[in-house]
Amino acid sequence: MVIMKKIICMIIISVSAFAGCGKSISDAQNYEKNNAPAITITSVTNPDGSIIDLSRIVSYTTYSVTVAASDPDNDTLSYSFSSAHGSFSAPTYSAGGCKVAFRTGALSGGQEVAFSVSVSDKNGGAAAASYDIGRGKLGPAISVAADKTQMKSSAVVTLAVTANCRGTFIVNPNRDGAITDAEAAIALFKANSAGARLAYPSAGSETSITLAGPKSPATTKLSLPALDSPPAEYDMVYNVWVTFADALGQADAVCVPIYVDDVKPIVAATEPADGAENVAVSDSFVITFSDDMNLSLFDDESLVIAPAGASVNFISYENRRATFAVSGLSKNVNYTASVSNLSDRAGNLLDETSFTFMSKIFVTGITLSAPSITTYVGFNPVTLTATVSPANAIDSSLTWLSSNDSIATVVNGVVTITATTAGYAMITATAADGSGIKATCNINVGKYYAISASNMSTLNSVMAENLSGHYQLSESIDLQAITWESIYGFKGLFDGNGKKISNLGSNFFNLIENGGRVANLEISGSIIGGGILARYNSGEIERCSTGGYLYSGVEQNGGLVGANYGTIEFCSSSCTVNSNARYNGGLVGLNNGTIKMSYATGAVNGGSGYSCGGLVGQNEGDGKIENCYARGSVNGSFSGVAFSERGTGGLVGTNIGYSGAVINSYATGEVKNGSSPYPLNSAYFGGLIGYNGNYLPVNCYYDSTTTKMSDTGKGVGRITTAMKVDTPYDYNWLSSVWSFTTNSYPSLKPPITE
Repeated sequence: MVIMKKIICMIIISVSAFAGCGKSISDAQNYEKNNAPAITITSVTNPDGSIIDLSRIVSYTTYSVTVAASDPDNDTLSYSFSSAHGSFSAPTYSAGGCKVAFRTGALSGGQEVAFSVSVSDKNGGAAAASYDIGRGKLGPAISVAADKTQMKSSAVVTLAVTANCRGTFIVNPNRDGAITDAEAAIALFKANSAGARLAYPSAGSETSITLAGPKSPATTKLSLPALDSPPAEYDMVYNVWVTFADALGQADAVCVPIYVDDVKPIVAATEPADGAENVAVSDSFVITFSDDMNLSLFDDESLVIAPAGASVNFISYENRRATFAVSGLSKNVNYTASVSNLSDRAGNLLDETSFTFMSKIFVTGITLSAPSITTYVGFNPVTLTATVSPANAIDSSLTWLSSNDSIATVVNGVVTITATTAGYAMITATAADGSGIKATCNINVGKYYAISASNMSTLNSVMAENLSGHYQLSESIDLQAITWESIYGFKGLFDGNGKKISNLGSNFFNLIENGGRVANLEISGSIIGGGILARYNSGEIERCSTGGYLYSGVEQNGGLVGANYGTIEFCSSSCTVNSNARYNGGLVGLNNGTIKMSYATGAVNGGSGYSCGGLVGQNEGDGKIENCYARGSVNGSFSGVAFSERGTGGLVGTNIGYSGAVINSYATGEVKNGSSPYPLNSAYFGGLIGYNGNYLPVNCYYDSTTTKMSDTGKGVGRITTAMKVDTPYDYNWLSSVWSFTTNSYPSLKPPITE
């Protein structure tokens, strides 16, 4: 007779987890009633999370218990577990609960398996509950554990079997006919056979081992060879069934998968990749393997980086990915990283594997397109091009700086000249990556671009490209052999420096814009239309004189400027003007600007044109003429019906400017009436002004003898002797402006030179 003892095991384990921040009670006045915690969810699963069979709770088997609890006061909670049917271990916590491993003891068939859990807070609040897990498996029940589930074909796996009663177990590779022939090709070893190898079993064969008792384990060792043609991931997956039978013939069976792996693992991928550039000097390196690796072999030396100097720390291994923290890399260095001294879970060694990378590539050199640049006041911006080395630097951007913003500023390599006089600035380009690498360019700014015979052939292009530049003649220039193209849109400064340009073949300037200034220049030539100096002027012209010949079939012609909308001061022209179109003057063809202290001595022949004057052909709008004179003859021939723009005069042909538009000026040149049907001294001819609008000239005179005119109301006529006196004509003719000498016409005093 066999006497069985019933062993009841009661084990209680208490654990605490933080479920939130607990309340504090500072004194009796602030006391608040404590609220008890509550158990909200409890579940029991297999360790892998799968649902358990409630009718088959197996002895000596581990299950996973999860309890969720909450506390209204957010107090810290403590958990207590107890059971008469097993023990609890390995608690883990989350913000709202606890997870613990529950291992059953010896169970009888049909026995109810249950446990209790209680939860309490620090203030005495508590909750408790009991839960049925299920029933013990009827009949025999076994658990099978393998000391390894992945191994090489040369290794041996030991199976340990525990049952809830006496009986025998059978290692049967052909259970239910579900095992393939390949899976059946196993070798069996008895636990007490000291490794004596048995023959490969044939189909249906079994090996039995008798158990000593319900809690006494039995073992068997298996050697599982590899297949000739293994699958891609593993050589072989064996499903080894262990069947147990008690004395009554009742059975239980468990399948244990054993993986036989003779394939060496490889490094499948690396981060950074092989050949990567610009790897940060401190970074995470991730090595991905082709197989499940033996975690116990990983350490800081599993990844070695050469050349030495970097720090490597193993961080984690998960899902075949090992992570290392790497720091202390030097910049601009080619490194080799090697992975070694590792194996997969079956024991297959990893061949040492290396990959290369380059640490963060900093800038090592900057070359600018020019080490120094000479430019001039008002010249266009200069663009500096920077070449950064190496080309694959992680950050090739640059910061730009000028040593003197009053001379030159710089933005992204574009240098803008801000100087108003000669000066110097150093432009520095510095690498933005912190490497400290820089390059410089010296900007030398001259006050003027000096014009000489040697560079006159390129002056056209230089001025056309730098319309705001400052220029100065360093010597007189003869343009006889040079085809000059008029400069359009000049906004800079042109200083003739008292020198002369001769043999000009076209307008020197097509347009002088507002802000442009031309001074101290003597210029002569023979051109067609416009003006010797400029066709149009909206800027400033000072102390300039012209000579030569101008002929045209288009309107707006003058010895100095064709049409003036700017300022002309202290200028003169001896140019002969011939034109068959309207608006012709010895100095300016059409004036809508200001003319002061200037004169013309050349003849003006209007041909069949009209609005012809010794100084200005037509003065209109805001046009103002002050302290000026004209001494050349004027021929204002025209035909057709008379109207306001058909006047011919010794100073101004047609004056339709605003009040006081012509002031303190005179004329002496003969006024001719060519083929006009209108007589001299009519409303369209005059010694001073040919046709005058609503506003009369102020303090203006003409020589009635030399002009051969005697008109009135458009200027005061005087005979030659009355014009050539040594006293001012009236008090408005200032001695600071005019010089009066006996037997001479008044002359303008020279201006104060710059």
